[in-house]
Amino acid sequence: MKLLDAGPSEAGWHRIQSIKRCLRYYALEREQTKREWTDALVNGSLVHVGLAHWYKHRQAKLQGIPNEYYTPEEAIKQLALKETEKGGDKLWLQHVELASYMVNQYMAHYHAETLRPLHIEEQFRGKMGEHLYTQRADLIVADADDKVWIIDHKTTYRVSAKVTKRYTLSGQFLGYQVIGKKVFAERFGGVLLNMIQRPTLKQYHENPTLPIDFKRVATEPAPYALKTFKQTILDAEQQLKNYSHLDNAMDWPGTYSETACMTAYGPCPFHTTCQFGF
Repeated sequence: MKLLDAGPSEAGWHRIQSIKRCLRYYALEREQTKREWTDALVNGSLVHVGLAHWYKHRQAKLQGIPNEYYTPEEAIKQLALKETEKGGDKLWLQHVELASYMVNQYMAHYHAETLRPLHIEEQFRGKMGEHLYTQRADLIVADADDKVWIIDHKTTYRVSAKVTKRYTLSGQFLGYQVIGKKVFAERFGGVLLNMIQRPTLKQYHENPTLPIDFKRVATEPAPYALKTFKQTILDAEQQLKNYSHLDNAMDWPGTYSETACMTAYGPCPFHTTCQFGF
């Protein structure tokens, strides 16, 4: 059986976002030999791969073709084992049960939906000026009117309007708009944020049948941001070019901002490095 790749794309928004966040962060991140994993990142990765395999099964059934992919639960286990064998964090195996529960609840919630899966975790490639730009869409579907929608899964502690607002100016979501209009033209309906509530491990172990909240909403329009999206990427590429001759990451400029160095999710992983120089 096959395991889908639900990871970052080749040259996507994550790279541009790192450059815009802080050039030194970008340089130090490239030097990392081991990624720092958190509960949210691990859980999100496992849920993403589980959902991808569920939609692969639905696609195969609708198209009347043999299914070649793991079941959602098996895919979650396989990814956790794969990352653990690579020397990954123990969190991978700790989150298997919770991620499987979340995906099973999702499947029960959306079992009757009629959206047709067209593309699942497929990477789209294009050029921004002379630069390669890629994005891997979690899911692309067609509705009953043959309108095409790009769906991005987000696991979140709270399903709320505040979470939705967070992605209005997200480069990832602006990139989806560019891809959708370029590839699907008049058929393109828009981008949907697919929110899936993520309880903590403690909450789940205390109540293994706790309800999970789901919400799927269209992101708000951002016409000016979309108009200037290409220039944003070109500016980031120029910044990178200006400093790419420096071999020592610590020679790259730091942002030194209370929002970049101490984020909503905790300190930047290189906070101590920038504080003391080692």
